[in-house]
Amino acid sequence: MKTYRQILFRALPILLLLCAAIVFYGDCTVRGGGDFLVYWQVAKRVLGGGPNYLPSVDIPNAYRYPPWSLPLFLPLAAGTFEFARVVWALISVAAMFAAIAWIAKKAHCSLWSIVVSLIFTWGIWGSEFNHGQVCVPMLAGLLWFWDKDLPQSSRWRAVGLLFIASIKVFTAFPVFYFWNRFREGLSKNPGPWVRALALTVGLFAVLSIPSLIGAGSPHFRNLLGSWYEVGHSVMAGFGPDFVRGRSNQGLPVVVGRIVDIHSVSDRVDLMAFVVISILIGLWWNRVSKRLTPEESWAGWVAWICVIDPLSWSRNFVLALPLLALSVDRAWRSGRRDLMALVTLGLVFTGPLTINTGRSIAWSPESKALLMKVFWWMEMAGIKSLGLLVCAAGFLLSRRALAERMAPATASP
Repeated sequence: MKTYRQILFRALPILLLLCAAIVFYGDCTVRGGGDFLVYWQVAKRVLGGGPNYLPSVDIPNAYRYPPWSLPLFLPLAAGTFEFARVVWALISVAAMFAAIAWIAKKAHCSLWSIVVSLIFTWGIWGSEFNHGQVCVPMLAGLLWFWDKDLPQSSRWRAVGLLFIASIKVFTAFPVFYFWNRFREGLSKNPGPWVRALALTVGLFAVLSIPSLIGAGSPHFRNLLGSWYEVGHSVMAGFGPDFVRGRSNQGLPVVVGRIVDIHSVSDRVDLMAFVVISILIGLWWNRVSKRLTPEESWAGWVAWICVIDPLSWSRNFVLALPLLALSVDRAWRSGRRDLMALVTLGLVFTGPLTINTGRSIAWSPESKALLMKVFWWMEMAGIKSLGLLVCAAGFLLSRRALAERMAPATASP
């Protein structure tokens, strides 16, 4: 028989997650949906026979995703914006619970660890829902389409994963998880890889037809050129001071700030992206060999936030699996130093912002000091650094757990 306390202990995190879902739903339907408005307007224009990409009109608030992603929003554009926003909010909430289910069931993480991580990153999730962004549905797709044996285990899941990974370009980074299997597969059994890639290219072509019809040109190359022009317009559209401002928390932009924060060229940022991606990829590919496939994949997904040159604070919802696993493994290790390390990483990743400094100040002097300190920390990419701290705590916790299990497995 379960006691009342045991039932409450298991039911309370579910109740808290339901309360969070209600708040986030309100953030999207009542208080926000700005980015979703762009998706809806462009989809509405395409349904009316207009072009997907219209640089002269759309920049800076343009639809910067690839043409094959637009059909996701076309059904929503058939109705009013208010109705579409409600549907999108429901989809996002469902995607949040789908991601939580994967973390709990597939990665064997406690619900309390997920709740703790969600509390620390509350502002990030509220901002994501407030903007009506795509990161939460993308997170659910990246988790549930993934399988360690792709594409052999499921050709269509491989296609689905490649589709989700292509939506924001830089979200393709986790696919390097399959690099070793890809090289081995091409030399021994290239068939599954060739078929999966061919199906993906075919799917991209078919889904791009609505955008191609309204593009004014029958050539797919011209459509991709328009997409590149719009997608590459962030620096020119918003200006370097905004793009390299404190809201952008990826490590490549930190390099851009150091070299020349006011430069309208993003060449330095892109070069930093290449270098940081290689370093992060090589490091994680090495250290994650001791982890379960699910734990390794959680890390690959989280590193999107670190390597992306346009990693706004709200993008860090993608780090939830790794953050939750860091909390869970540190707690299981029973080591207070590792719990403290992960907590520090959570503070850096979540609540440590200039707004927090403004809120906790006790005098005008302390307010000015805290806001200045927190501003500098955000300009240093504190969320990316916090994620790296959590990853360090996670890896050390996994080592501690392995050392604890070693004597048990070694005994006769």
